[in-house]
Amino acid sequence: MSDLRLALRSLVKNPGLSAVVVLTLGLGLGANAAMFSVVDAVVLHPLPFADASRLMALFANSRRGGGRDAISYPNYVDLRASRTFAALAIWKPEFFNLTEDGRTEQVIGQRISADYLTVLAAAPIVGRAFTAEDDRRNAAPVAMIGEGLWTRRFARTPNILGQRMVLNGTVHTVVGVVPERVRILTPEIAAANDIFVPIGQYADPVFLNRGSANDTNVVGRLSRDATIDQARSEVTALGRSLAQRYPDFNTGVEYEVVPLAEVVAGTLTPAVLALFGAVGLLLLIACANVANLLLVRATSRSHEFAVRLALGARREQLLRLVFVESAVLTLGGGVLGALAASRVVRLALGTLPVSLPPVVNVSINATVVAFMAGVVALTTVLVAVGPMLALNGRALAPSLRATPLTGVSRHRGLQGFVVAQVALTVVLLAGAGLIVRSLDRLWTLDPGFAPAGVHTFRVSLSRDRTPDPAAIRAVYRQLDERLGALPGVQAASMLFGALPMAGNTTVGFQVEGEPEPVNRDGRRTAQFNAVGQDYFAALGIVLLRGRVFVANDDMSHPTVAVVDEALAASAFGDANPLGRRLRFGGFPSPLEIVGVVRHVAHAGLDGDVGATVRAQLYIPHGQLNDFLAPATVGAIGGIVRSASTPAATVAAVTEAVASFDGGATVHDDGPMVGHINRSLAPRRLAMMLLSTFAGAALLLAALGIYGVVSFATARRTREIGLRTALGATPLDVMRLILRDGQRTVLFGIVLGLVVAVPAARSLTTLLYGVSPSDPLTLASVSLLLFGVTALACWLPAWRAFRAPWLPWQRATRRPRPACRPLPSPRAAWLPCSARAVWSDWR
Repeated sequence: MSDLRLALRSLVKNPGLSAVVVLTLGLGLGANAAMFSVVDAVVLHPLPFADASRLMALFANSRRGGGRDAISYPNYVDLRASRTFAALAIWKPEFFNLTEDGRTEQVIGQRISADYLTVLAAAPIVGRAFTAEDDRRNAAPVAMIGEGLWTRRFARTPNILGQRMVLNGTVHTVVGVVPERVRILTPEIAAANDIFVPIGQYADPVFLNRGSANDTNVVGRLSRDATIDQARSEVTALGRSLAQRYPDFNTGVEYEVVPLAEVVAGTLTPAVLALFGAVGLLLLIACANVANLLLVRATSRSHEFAVRLALGARREQLLRLVFVESAVLTLGGGVLGALAASRVVRLALGTLPVSLPPVVNVSINATVVAFMAGVVALTTVLVAVGPMLALNGRALAPSLRATPLTGVSRHRGLQGFVVAQVALTVVLLAGAGLIVRSLDRLWTLDPGFAPAGVHTFRVSLSRDRTPDPAAIRAVYRQLDERLGALPGVQAASMLFGALPMAGNTTVGFQVEGEPEPVNRDGRRTAQFNAVGQDYFAALGIVLLRGRVFVANDDMSHPTVAVVDEALAASAFGDANPLGRRLRFGGFPSPLEIVGVVRHVAHAGLDGDVGATVRAQLYIPHGQLNDFLAPATVGAIGGIVRSASTPAATVAAVTEAVASFDGGATVHDDGPMVGHINRSLAPRRLAMMLLSTFAGAALLLAALGIYGVVSFATARRTREIGLRTALGATPLDVMRLILRDGQRTVLFGIVLGLVVAVPAARSLTTLLYGVSPSDPLTLASVSLLLFGVTALACWLPAWRAFRAPWLPWQRATRRPRPACRPLPSPRAAWLPCSARAVWSDWR
C-alpha cells in the first residue's frame, strides 16, 4: 500500500506522461476487447443454444459439381434412420404474405420439421411446438410466430394462441411463439424468424422430388454417446444405401457432416482471426511505446534511485515500486478500454460494410471480461520491463556523481523498444497494403455485366394471380410489360433463379448426342435462370453469337436456350454451339441453343475463377412447363435498369406491382452494386480495420521515436556543445542526430520485412492476385514508414539546431525589446506582446 500511495503521487506529479500512457494503453486494450468480443461471437460461441458443440449440419456433395449442396426432402426422410443423431430436422427459408383486415404484409420465416426446436434445444415462449401430426400432408394448417412479430404486431398478447392468420391465402391457426434467438443460421440469409409452418404440409412437386433440393437445410443433434466421426461413418453408409435404392439421384453423392458453428461463421472466420491478430500487434506496439516512455522516465530518475539505494533501499523494493506504477497505469488503460469497447463494438457493427450472421450476438460478456483481465495482467508485465531495465547496477552507479540531465545516455533498451515498434508497424502496414491492393485488383475485374443503374427485387404474389401454370407464365409476361413501361426504365425483366452473386440455382444437363451418363454424377452442371426477353439488356450482358429471347419464345414454339461462353467452351470446344441441343431434367423436349452471351461472375468477383459450377444456362420464362412453373411462384425476382434514383425506382416498381396485384408485396430490393459489395464484404472489413490499426500503429511508432530521439538529444547537450567548440557546423549536428535515429529505424524496417512475409501468409484467403511477398507493397510501406519516422527524427534535430546557446544562434539572435510598463499593476501578469498591444491601444 505504501508503494501504491507513492506511485499515485508520482503519477499525479506527471499528469502529461500519465495521460499519454493511459490513452495509449486504452487504445490497445480497448481494440483487443472489442475485437475479442467479435471473435467470441463468430468463432468461439456462434450458436446461442444449449450444448451447441453437438449441433451438426448435413450436406449432399456431388463429386462432379463439388461444393456443399442441399439435401432433398425425400432423402432427409430416409436419413432420419440414423442412430448417432438424437434428432434430425429440416428447414427452408420462405417469404410469406400475411393478410389481415384486407392489408397484406410480407414476412420472412421458415418451413420447419416437427423436430426443429428439439434439435436446437429451444422451446416456445407460449403454446406448443409442432407435432408429428402437424408435420404431414393434408394436416390442419397451423403456424408458430416469432417473438419479434408477436411483439410488433400483436403487442405480446397472451391470447395469441388459437388466433387465425392468412398466410399465402391459406388460413392458419397459431399454436405457439418461438423465442427471438431461434433465427436463420446461415450467414448468407439475414432473415428474421417471423413465421414458422410445418414443412411436411408443403405439397410442391419439385420440393417432393428426390433429385431436387429446394433451398433445404438439414441440422441434427448428436446423441450423448456419439462422436462426429461416428456420425460421419453412419451417414456415409446411409448414403451408399440411398445410392443403391435410388441410383438415378444418389449415385456419386457423398453426404457430409459439419459442425453447425463452422457453417454459421462461414467466410468471416479468416477475416476475424486476421483482425484479431492485428489488434494483438497494435497492443504490442502500444506496450513498446509505453515501455519506452517509462524507461525514459526511469532513466531520468536514476539519481533518485541511486540515492534510495545509498540510503539503504533494496533493489527489490525499487523493482516493486516501478512495477506498481506500471500496474496503476495499465489498470487505468484497461478501465478506459473497457468503457470504450462496448460503444466501439456497437458503432462498428452499425457502420462496417459487412453483416454478421443473424444468430450471432456480439456483446461484452463474462468471457470477454476474463480475457480482458488476462490481457491487462500480461500488459502490466510487458510495460514494466522498460523501467526495470533502468534499475541495473551499471545504470545507477554513476548517477550519484552526475546531475540527472547530464552525460551521455545510450540505453540499449530504448533502441530495442524502437526497433520492436518499427518492426511490428511494418507487419501491420504490409497486411493492410496487401488487402488494399487485392481489393483494387478485384474492382478492376469485369463481372460480365454492367451493374450501374440496375435495381433488383423479389415479388410475392397472391394465390388469385397464380392459380395454374398458364396464369404463372402470364404473370411473368405482364409484369415485364408493366415494369418496362415505367418512366425512366430502360429495360426490365422478371426471372426465376439466383441473381448474380446472390445464391445459386444449379441444374444438370446433357448435350444431345453424347452417351447417356451412368448416373447423375456424370452429368454436366450449370447455373440455371428462367428470364424475360429484356433480361440481358437490363443487366448489360453482351450477346456474342446468335440471338436473345423474343416474344414468340412461348409454349406454342420449340423450346430454346441461351448459354454463356463458359458452357459453350466446356461442352462444344471450338465448335459452333448454335443449333445444338441440350437435355434438361425439367423439360421433356430438348432445348435448342439460339444464342451465346458473355460469362457472368455469378460466384462473385473473388470466387468465380475457382467456382465448381461456372457454366450458365438461360431459358425464356414463357416456356416454363407445367411441372416447373408452380415451383417458381415463391421465388420470383426482378431486374430493372433505370436512369432514375434508387428511391424513385423502388417507389415506381412497388406501385406498379400493387396496381397489378393488390395482394402482392415487393421485398429484398436493392441496387445490383450491393450484391458485389456483399461478395467482397470480408475483404472490405479486413481492409478498413487493418488500415485503421496500421494508421494507429504508425502514429504510435512516430511518437515513440520522437520521444526517444528528443530524450537522447537532451542528454547529449554537453556532447553537442563540445563538438561545436571543436568546429562542428550546424549541418554536422543535424546529421549526427538524424543518423543515430534513422539507423535504428532502418534496422527495425529490415526486421519487420523479415517477419511480414511469413505473417502475410495468414491473409492468403483474403488476397486476390497479390502474393504475400509482393515487392511493390513491401517497398511502399517501407518508404512510408521511413518517411514518417524520418520526420519524427528531424524535429528533435531541428530543436537542437535552434538551441540558443549554440554559437551560430548567438551570432544571429536579435536582442529582445524591453517590456513596456503598464499604468495598472493589476495587469502585470500580461506577457510583453500583450502589453505592447494594450499600450498602443491606450
